[in-house]
Amino acid sequence: MNLKKVLTTEEDKNTFTIHFDDGEKLSVLKETYFKYSLYELTEIDSAKLEEIINNNDLLNCENTARKNLTGTIKSSNRLFLMLESKGFKEETIHAVIDILEKDGSLNDQLYAKKFINKKLKGNKISKNMLLSLLINEGYDEQLSMALVDEQEINDYENAKILVEKKYKGKVKEIKKIYRYLLSKGYDRDVIFAVLGKDI
Repeated sequence: MNLKKVLTTEEDKNTFTIHFDDGEKLSVLKETYFKYSLYELTEIDSAKLEEIINNNDLLNCENTARKNLTGTIKSSNRLFLMLESKGFKEETIHAVIDILEKDGSLNDQLYAKKFINKKLKGNKISKNMLLSLLINEGYDEQLSMALVDEQEINDYENAKILVEKKYKGKVKEIKKIYRYLLSKGYDRDVIFAVLGKDI
């Protein structure tokens, strides 16, 4: 395939557009353009073109991932889904996640711990609810279970505090309290213990 012409695009100074003699064109990042010395090429074969496209896709995917992670806590699974929604190929996304994990930009265990600390701060939350929140955030179920087990969470005491706070000065209706605690992820045995009843 002959290389027809190379121009910088008006929209983005960091992108170059390569025009081929058959009318096709390809936009690549500045890094790809100089890495493959595209300014010197007059023709390119299909294998080299595929390599350039794959390298450019990897860089694009990595740049998108890093921008998305800036100032946020995100699981690798959530990041994967976001990148997939942007149209990146699965193998490209896995390669980028591997890069980010190796340089410390993505760390599910660290981020999950930060997420837990944020949720537990000032909140009386059940173990089940915390586990559910972690999984919903895209963290691995086994990792989530292990991290929840590490927390000093007393479901019985937390449930008692929630009930006292919500129903302070009010008539305590057993059915309403039961439904309320159930919605917060508490097990039936904990709820009945708080209610002072046997299962």
